[in-house]
Amino acid sequence: MEAEFRHPQRGNALGMLFCALLSAVCAACAWDGEVETELLITLAVLFLAGAGTFAVSACLMRGMRLRVSDGRVEGQTNLHRRFSLPAEQLAYVNEFGDTVILLDADGRRYVFPKMENALLMREEILARLTRDEPSEETAARLWEELPALRRSRLRKILLVAAAALCMFGSVAVGAIGTGDRDFPDMTERDWRITACVAVMFALSLAAMLVLASWAGKDSLQIQRAEWRLRGVIAFLAPLPVENVIAAYVNRSHSERTVFYQAADGVHMHFDRILGDGKLRDEGEYSEAMASREALLEEMGYESVDSFEKDMIRIR
Repeated sequence: MEAEFRHPQRGNALGMLFCALLSAVCAACAWDGEVETELLITLAVLFLAGAGTFAVSACLMRGMRLRVSDGRVEGQTNLHRRFSLPAEQLAYVNEFGDTVILLDADGRRYVFPKMENALLMREEILARLTRDEPSEETAARLWEELPALRRSRLRKILLVAAAALCMFGSVAVGAIGTGDRDFPDMTERDWRITACVAVMFALSLAAMLVLASWAGKDSLQIQRAEWRLRGVIAFLAPLPVENVIAAYVNRSHSERTVFYQAADGVHMHFDRILGDGKLRDEGEYSEAMASREALLEEMGYESVDSFEKDMIRIR
């Protein structure tokens, strides 16, 4: 299955041209001297930086692809990182709107934004991931891992906040140190202070971006641990009824479906697995159906095969 991407290069090209045009207009007005020169120069630089950002984004998005086959997942990310991994080397996959994020067994991330069929690609990859053995020991180990991962993410988020405070604090210190004087009136000491502030701002910004990336990795590891835990619980949790024909859990490990034999046909019973790993009754069809096929038709599935493609049989 191939990922279907939009064409962000077109939007990036238009944004780049628009920002470049605004930058040229600001520079021309500053040259004429009709409006405050410093403000216009600042705006021109900001618009020029925006044009550069759009240009870099267009270059990074060019050639992005993702393909899923029976035994491998391969592609090229938005950072032009090429990879080809066997399914057993993948640890987790998640999607956020139109973005798919892959996590491999070594903790590396692969990001694919602007994808039209992001949810379908996630389901295709989830179907190929290796799952934990359903045992109490596995569940206990995952319960122990989650608090440590959450603490690690919290520390990084606090460091991101500290870096942001340092970044904006350096600007305030620079304004106070230079007396908020205009560029032509600044002394040699003011220029030294401005240079130090610029260096501090750049270092704080870089630290904030790196720490935010690390916190994002921790979030993905947390989501993976929660997904694994829900899967183990789905396998181990007792079935709510007797005379069970079959039981399934979906790829996200968020819902379990149980077919069981009733006196006058077949009912279908739902269990929803919540984020805390507990089970609660979601409901059941009140009217008995003559067959599983009839129940699946009520759910919108064409056949048992199409249902089993989306689900994992556990009993």
